Amino acid sequence: MDEAALLEVGALDIAAGGRLLHRGLAFSLRRGEVLVVVGPSGGGKSTLMRHLVGLERPAAGQVRMFGHDPHAADPRVRAEIGRRLGVMFQTGALWSSMSIGENLMFPMRLHTRWPEAERRDRARFLLALVGLSETFDRPPAELSGGMRKRAALARALVLDPSLLLLDEPGSGLDPPNAERVRSLLMRLSRDLRTAIVMVSHDVDSARALADTVLFLDDQSGGAPIGPLDRLLHEGPPALRAFFGGMRPAREQA
Repeated sequence: MDEAALLEVGALDIAAGGRLLHRGLAFSLRRGEVLVVVGPSGGGKSTLMRHLVGLERPAAGQVRMFGHDPHAADPRVRAEIGRRLGVMFQTGALWSSMSIGENLMFPMRLHTRWPEAERRDRARFLLALVGLSETFDRPPAELSGGMRKRAALARALVLDPSLLLLDEPGSGLDPPNAERVRSLLMRLSRDLRTAIVMVSHDVDSARALADTVLFLDDQSGGAPIGPLDRLLHEGPPALRAFFGGMRPAREQA
């Protein structure tokens, strides 16, 4: 295993409903790198994310974070993994019994000894960063789906994670807010060297953000992975169709 990698996936089999979707997935992610996972619905993207966040134990293969297998680690190591990892689920997964501000402050209470005032200031800062300055005291039920998604992204950032796992962060957002999220993720990867794994249907985000693209499609077989331009040139027809005939950048000049 690569000691420099924050995330390592080796020989991983993923299945859903008792059906094997992909066999032998393997990739790694270092600081500042962005992996965008794309593909049609039912191709295994959400199943892969459940394995990455530790909600499913691999039937074969291994997922390691920061050099550790989360399923085999002791509680101290698991807590450290949680401290360095930020996760945003597709639905937002905000706690309905807490205000938006309390949702953001909860991980800080769990993993830090920061005083209450510092937790509040950081929560307000991050909400402003995603365009939700006025939502601190509001319950999740009062927010639109897109607003809840942005609040969930802000919560994923509260501990300055070195690794982010994001499931469809831009879906359901209007164009200005989708661009706001895309620009934020670009700054995180380039300026703070945050490693990001992102499931997305947004081809513009894949073009703008991805160092590496992983295409999951249970119909065409295989799971091509690599730089987007190379996959557009060499990848299977299903991948090129998914990207709507987008050409490699060198052919657009």
